[in-house]
Amino acid sequence: MRGQTGAKERASGQTLPQPDPPSTGGYANSWRTRGTVIIGIMFSHFIRVFASNTRRACVAIVMLASTAQAATISWDGDTATAFLTANNWVGGRAPANSATTDLAQTGTTLTTFLPTLTADRTINGLVFQKADGGWTLGGTSTLTLGTGGINDTANVSGTTTINANLVISQNQNWSSGSGGSLLVNGLVGLTGGARTLTVDSGAVTIQNGFRNGATPRVLTKAGAGTLVLNGVGGTELGGVTLSAGTLQVGHNSALGTGTLTFTAGTLQAVNGDITLANASTLSAATVSGSNN
Repeated sequence: MRGQTGAKERASGQTLPQPDPPSTGGYANSWRTRGTVIIGIMFSHFIRVFASNTRRACVAIVMLASTAQAATISWDGDTATAFLTANNWVGGRAPANSATTDLAQTGTTLTTFLPTLTADRTINGLVFQKADGGWTLGGTSTLTLGTGGINDTANVSGTTTINANLVISQNQNWSSGSGGSLLVNGLVGLTGGARTLTVDSGAVTIQNGFRNGATPRVLTKAGAGTLVLNGVGGTELGGVTLSAGTLQVGHNSALGTGTLTFTAGTLQAVNGDITLANASTLSAATVSGSNN
């Protein structure tokens, strides 16, 4: 028997051959050294058994955390509008409720039914693919976005509209294509600390401002594109830093009550003169007149 053979080998003081350790990608592996037997079985977990010459044993069960693979889930929209309904997505699966997993993607042409958010949800990000815009994400619930942000760069001549509320939970990119625009009508929130919103191209408009929250957070606008703030800043917006590109302001309270910090870029008023009460710190930026 294998156990008897092992006992004889240990008694004789011989050193057993030591093959390469098992690959972590295998289903079952075992290897032996003198005085120690390690048995590893790997599925969703593995068990290690350690037996010593003094007959003491220790058993450890280590659970391997399953890592969900990020995927792009495409909107079907042939039968209904509900964003959270699995059958409204290609493959019968809605984007996972996770800031690090799935991207929700729309197609190059409009579907019969456009997506509507009927309950709060968290996803990695949004991707719109129509060259002349036209997509609308409806609803009044809140969609929290991870690092995937909003990719509307395929849109080079129209407007993509989001009516749902949005939360920026990680630093992220919201960009439309050159000549395109992304319009956010829902309130925008900030969570987890100061956040950087990069607009690399096109124009992104936050039409109705930021929500009121208990913790003010600074928003940094980065990237060569244009960010337009037309609504009231809300208490959750604790200041704005302009580090690149253009920041257009269309409301006297659009920047909240925090400090406006310039490190680079251009600040413009939208559709008339704007008076900002914010304290300001200028490093290197351009302030221009009304952009009508």
